[in-house]
Amino acid sequence: MNRWDKKYKELDFGYGEVPNVFLRSQESFLTGLENGFVPADGQGRNGVWMAELGLAVRTIDISQVAVDDALALAEKRGVLIDAWRDDLKTMQWPTDQWDCIVSIWVHMPPELRAQVHTGFWKSLRPGGLIILEAYRPEHIHFRSDFGTVGGPPSAEGMYTEEILRSDFPDGDFEFLEEQDVLLDEGTGHQGRSATIQARIRKPL
Repeated sequence: MNRWDKKYKELDFGYGEVPNVFLRSQESFLTGLENGFVPADGQGRNGVWMAELGLAVRTIDISQVAVDDALALAEKRGVLIDAWRDDLKTMQWPTDQWDCIVSIWVHMPPELRAQVHTGFWKSLRPGGLIILEAYRPEHIHFRSDFGTVGGPPSAEGMYTEEILRSDFPDGDFEFLEEQDVLLDEGTGHQGRSATIQARIRKPL
């Protein structure tokens, strides 16, 4: 059992079963889209919610335990999702496939992040959207000073406005804001948190 399988087995929907708050705020931009891709979706809370909106959803995670939980959550909610175990390090990216890509708390070392974001852009259809929320480097202080639960233990894999603009140089940033939010996502994300939120459109 890898560390992510162990983590998700112990968490038992530790990030909750409801979608991320920022993602929910973007519902009007998702409604009516044909399909969506949710990388590192964990136990499926975001992908399942998107399926409830009527999208054909593919979710992936490196943990088979999480994938199984995502499929069980979809069955519980009466929707279908295409959920697979996959690794972003080795994933083969399609071309112009997705209407939207939802990246919530997907943190990676800088070299891998740039590689994955290039994959996002390749696989997004012209006119498609990336909806993203991630932690900013300032989050380290929230963890230490306020006892916040969640987020990477170091700032290396966190995001800034400059990083996102560099990774998606051709993107139309319809929304890009740094936010300090109070997270309440199961037991895994709790407390005051420094985040960055974005909605990025690929030009036609």
